[in-house]
This record gives sequence, structure tokens and C-alpha cells, in this order.
Amino acid sequence: MITIDHLIKNPIVKKPHVVVLGAGASKASFPNGDANGKPILVMNEIIKFVGLNPYFEEIDENQNGCDNFEVLYDSLISNPENQNTASDIEKRIKCYFSDMELPDEATIYDRTTVRRNVKGNGLTHLKI
Repeated sequence: MITIDHLIKNPIVKKPHVVVLGAGASKASFPNGDANGKPILVMNEIIKFVGLNPYFEEIDENQNGCDNFEVLYDSLISNPENQNTASDIEKRIKCYFSDMELPDEATIYDRTTVRRNVKGNGLTHLKI
């Protein structure tokens, strides 16, 4: 049986790994924003920073002051009449995130990235 201690000391394994990280991990990796200082957003910041308040004013009244984008967007798209509004929102969000740049220095993500060893069949931790 392979132990956690063994995996730490010998990072070469024969099974692929999947690590799922949420927006909180991104925020922690980029506490000062991207290379230009643009903030990394979590769900309760998207509406404010991307300027989506006008799209959600009517829905927000029914959600008791909810600022979670995921909840409000779900309410919006549940009505087929909001297709154009949803499309506008998606474009604005894509615009916000598309011009973000990675910083020059290594982030937490960089330090924990695992890549396939080119010469071998195992996985190797990157050392940054």
C-alpha cells in the first residue's frame, strides 16, 4: 500500500491526478491581482467589478440582496426571454477576464503544478 509519506518523498506515480481548485484558490494565488493589478474575482465580486448591477436589479429584489453571481445568473437564465441579456453578461465577463496577464513571479499554482516528465512515464513535481 502506498502511503501519503511515500507519495511526498517519491512523487513519481503511475496514476494520473486531478486537482480541482475553486476561485478562492485563484484569489489566494493572486492576492494583488494579475500582472497589472486587475483583481481576480470570486462569485460575490463579479457583479460589482464587472459592472453588471443593472442586469440584476429586478432579480436581486427577489433574492433578498444576494450578491452571488452564480445564484442570480441562474435565476436570470431560467427565463427564456432573458437570452439577449444573458449573452450581454457573458460578453462582459469574457471581456473582463480575457485581458488578464500572469505575473512574472511564480504563484501558488505554479509551485503546485504537476507535469508529465518528458523522458519518463511518471509524474514529476515542478520545482520553482
